[in-house]
Amino acid sequence: MVIPVSKEYEQEQENNAEVIFDGNLSENEVLQDVGTYLADELAGRATDIRIIPPLKRRTWKVKPGDLLSDHEWHPIDFDDLKRWAKDNKDKMNSGEELHGNTFEYRKDPFSGNYYKVRLSKERGKYRHIFRYTLEPTQPKKPA
Repeated sequence: MVIPVSKEYEQEQENNAEVIFDGNLSENEVLQDVGTYLADELAGRATDIRIIPPLKRRTWKVKPGDLLSDHEWHPIDFDDLKRWAKDNKDKMNSGEELHGNTFEYRKDPFSGNYYKVRLSKERGKYRHIFRYTLEPTQPKKPA
């Protein structure tokens, strides 16, 4: 009953929509399309926010200001590690993973010269996006 009625308004919706995502695709494909659209929109604006769609498991180098929403390991320069992670360089160099409140760190086991960061697995159940900052961020106080 719903589909025939929605078909009546389909052309009007297409004519008035700013963007259309194909809901007949798989969830990952739709999310990839949304991520690509947002990344393109943000790239055309004067902002330092970047969204990099993780769904194809592309690896990108994390920089301060990036938004992370997956739990894959991504390369990061030593200079872009948080201070407490830098202070534990010896632990990472010995192969230990460092677990912070939001992010986890380790030395890249395949390259030897690089480090990696990922969103903590503990945060996985909340499905949030977190901005990578070098300094701790304080929660916003209610107005």
